[in-house]
Amino acid sequence: MKGHYLKYLSLLCLLGVNLAQADSSLYSQQCAACHGQNGAGNKAIKAPAIAGLSEDYLVRQLSNFKSGLRGNAPQDTSGNMMADITKSLSKAQIEKVSQYLATQPFVSAPPPTNTGGFMGRGLYRNCGSCHGAQAQGEPELHAPRLAGQHGWYLLAQLQKFKAGLRGLHAKDKFGQQMHMVSQGLDFETQVPSILAFIAHRKVLPSHDNSASRH
Repeated sequence: MKGHYLKYLSLLCLLGVNLAQADSSLYSQQCAACHGQNGAGNKAIKAPAIAGLSEDYLVRQLSNFKSGLRGNAPQDTSGNMMADITKSLSKAQIEKVSQYLATQPFVSAPPPTNTGGFMGRGLYRNCGSCHGAQAQGEPELHAPRLAGQHGWYLLAQLQKFKAGLRGLHAKDKFGQQMHMVSQGLDFETQVPSILAFIAHRKVLPSHDNSASRH
């Protein structure tokens, strides 16, 4: 009986390894060229850090790209690229690559010298009501983790929200919220301080990788 049990466990482990390798291969084929082998992102082609993000968040965003909720504005070049890529992915593949990425270690972007100061801390409080006091994300509010993400990417997304390049689709509930929030932001005097404050928040560990939902 014990021998059969150990054999069964060995088969499960082998199956798990094979599945992980398959998911890793899918990531390498579809995502690594832009986001990097470790998922740390690439500023040159506007690809954000994605390793270690919530599986729920990743599935939602990839599904939004595929369905046209996101990346459908002609001026959104990077969004258009993602929309094209996701069209070739099945629902099962989106779930697999998202699950794989959620288990990978998150690589924090190096913070700038500017910390945002008291102004950044004060202004961020409005963001913290959804994204958490330390920008760690709030799963219950479907707000993603911002800590550790590249500042240039966060700025680009805020600009897209404000310009209506993202968040205007009738079915993108959370995107619509961000679109409304972005309208009240001053991108010259406020946003730089907010992003600097976020950049200096430490990425908090999450036992279920679910602190980045949106």
